[in-house]
Amino acid sequence: MSQACLADTQIVLWALDNDARLPSRHRALLQSDAEIYVSIASIWEMSIKIALGKLRTFNDLGANLDHAGYKILAVEMKHIGIIHNLPHHLATRSTGC
Repeated sequence: MSQACLADTQIVLWALDNDARLPSRHRALLQSDAEIYVSIASIWEMSIKIALGKLRTFNDLGANLDHAGYKILAVEMKHIGIIHNLPHHLATRSTGC
């Protein structure tokens, strides 16, 4: 079974843009056989920033995510309740794998 990871919004953006700021350990993980998930909340955040002109527009964000092999992690109401029980540093920022 391969490793599953939740990618932070900034990591996804750097990866999609092939940005040199993407840390080598993250790049290696993204290129491995690990299952990489992107939260629908991150996609929403990216879409808002694109619409506001604060983020370089990808030709098609959804197609880029799909082409890169990311899996979409939906947010459900049961997840909202769990957030209240997370340590503060985990509730505010994804730590990756």
